[in-house]
Amino acid sequence: MHGILSELGRLFVGAIPTILLLYLLLYILERVLFRPLNRALRAREEATSGVLSEARKLTAEAEEKQLNYEHSIRSARLESYRQREAARQQSLAERQEMLRQSRAHAEGSLKVAHSELSAEVVKLKGELKSVLDRLTEQVVATILNPRDAGGSAEERRP
Repeated sequence: MHGILSELGRLFVGAIPTILLLYLLLYILERVLFRPLNRALRAREEATSGVLSEARKLTAEAEEKQLNYEHSIRSARLESYRQREAARQQSLAERQEMLRQSRAHAEGSLKVAHSELSAEVVKLKGELKSVLDRLTEQVVATILNPRDAGGSAEERRP
C-alpha cells in the first residue's frame, strides 16, 4: 500500500506543473478571450433588446394608428350613409310634394272641366228646349192647319 501512496504522491507532484499551466491558461483565456467576448455579447444583447423594445413600441403605435384609421373609415361610411339617407328622404318628400301639387292641379282642372261641361249641358238643354218648342209649334201648326202644312210639304218634295 505504501507503494501505491508513493506512486500517487509522485503522480501528484508531476501533475502540479500541469495544473499550474492549466490555471495560467484559464487566466489568460479569461483576460484575452472570455472578457472581450462577454462584453461583445452583452453589447449585442443590449442592442438587440433595444431594437426589440423599439420594434414593439413601433408595432403598438402602428396598431393604434390602424385602429384610428379603421374608426375614421367607419365614421366616414356612417356619415355617408346618413347623408345618402337624408338625400333619399328629401327626394321622397319632394316627390310627395310634386304628387300632391299634380293631384291638386288635376283636381282643379277636373273641376274647371266639370263646370264647363255643366255650363255646356245647361246651354245645350236650353237650345234643345228652344228647338223642341219650335218643333212642337210646327207639329201643332201642321196638325191644326193641314193645308198650310200640306202645301208646304209638297213644295218641299223634289
